[in-house]
Amino acid sequence: MSTYIPDGSIRCENCNSFFNKYVRFETVIDADSYDEASQNALEGIINRVTCPYCKTEFTYENPFMLHSYSCKSIAVAAVSSELVNVSNLSVALKISGAGEWQLRRCDFARDAAEKIRIFKSGLNDAAIELIKLRQFHDYRNMDLYDEYIIFDNLIDNKLIFSLRDYTDNVKDTYEIDMSVYNNTPKLSIPTAKWIKINKRFAIKTEDKLCKRIY
Repeated sequence: MSTYIPDGSIRCENCNSFFNKYVRFETVIDADSYDEASQNALEGIINRVTCPYCKTEFTYENPFMLHSYSCKSIAVAAVSSELVNVSNLSVALKISGAGEWQLRRCDFARDAAEKIRIFKSGLNDAAIELIKLRQFHDYRNMDLYDEYIIFDNLIDNKLIFSLRDYTDNVKDTYEIDMSVYNNTPKLSIPTAKWIKINKRFAIKTEDKLCKRIY
């Protein structure tokens, strides 16, 4: 399913120039399919545009949904847009019998892709956010519009993370042993309810856990 760029300009993430471009963007993608769109979406390489002035490539953040039947999860990005009504979507899911699916609201397409990668790896996304907060000391104060840390994969009992800049270029990669994940609290998140599990959630949770200890 696709849409097209709305009326108006695209602002470059690098030089802040505005430009108009007629481009087809994906809006709903099945993460279980093996086509090019789904593979790109799972890697977070989706709806990319190139600035005609500075030649920087970046993601155009239009309303976007990534879903997976195999792990019964749906992640929606840019949900503040009028084009995505999560309340109506929640009702439709319950009617369809998908009331036990994991639903996540995200600010960016990259975050929606990360959620599905986490669920496909059989992991708890709240625990992953706590790991980011505990293992990467800059994460608490990191401006996620400039750079961010994201879960990439689970390989040979190692959690793979990467540090990326605002245009999604990889600046560094990290491996964390699965034992760290096993010793991280696994929070129970309500299903069939749209919720954001992000840095703010992790900080709030960590602060509560610290108060309980002390």
